[in-house]
This record gives sequence, structure tokens and C-alpha cells, in this order.
Amino acid sequence: MSISNANLNIVIYKSCIVEPVTIGSDVVEELAKLSKIATRMINRESMKVLELSTIKEGDNVADIATILVDDEVYYFVSNTSKDGLEDFLELRSSKFLEMSITLPSPVYTRFKSPTWREDLC
Repeated sequence: MSISNANLNIVIYKSCIVEPVTIGSDVVEELAKLSKIATRMINRESMKVLELSTIKEGDNVADIATILVDDEVYYFVSNTSKDGLEDFLELRSSKFLEMSITLPSPVYTRFKSPTWREDLC
């Protein structure tokens, strides 16, 4: 069953509500924002950190910085592993959680208050 009017566009299927499919322009716009933020980080610009947390799983340790850029939230992940084979840096969208940009690992990453900054060498 579909319900549609000027203000409402949802599909009800077996008691589940499915939101309208993301339009391509939203995806392109968010990817452009991620690319711009990644460029700013590579150019050593500081970012405001709202929260910093650490997750440990096996030999992997992921530091996750929730950052605020232009009044929007993004996630920066610095993952390290014992053997170094699974080390990566990643900038992730909060709008589309499956959208991310993986960056080359720097010589070091620096977390400090009240801003976060990473250096790519």
C-alpha cells in the first residue's frame, strides 16, 4: 500500500515504513563535502572534535573522533593493528554511514584539545 500527497511520500510494506530512496544529487553533494574536508585535513587544518572514543577489538584499536565541520557531523577513524596490515584513516559521513573516504596513513596522528589535527607526511 502506498500513501502519497504533497507533504507525505512513504511506502508501507508488511508493517514496515520505508523512506524514499536517496536521490543521486544528495549522494554527489555529500561526497563533495567529504572530499573538501579530506583536502582540508591533508592541508593540516584543525577540526573541532565533539567527542573522542576508542574501540578495541582483538589486535585492532580504532580511535573515533566525532568532528563538527560547517555545522555538520562527520566521523574520523584512525585504526591501528598490531601487525600494521589493517592500519587506516577514514573520514565517514554521518548522513550516509556507508560513505567514506580512506586516506593514506601519516607518520603520526595527533589528537589534542580542543581541536584535532593530523599531519600527512
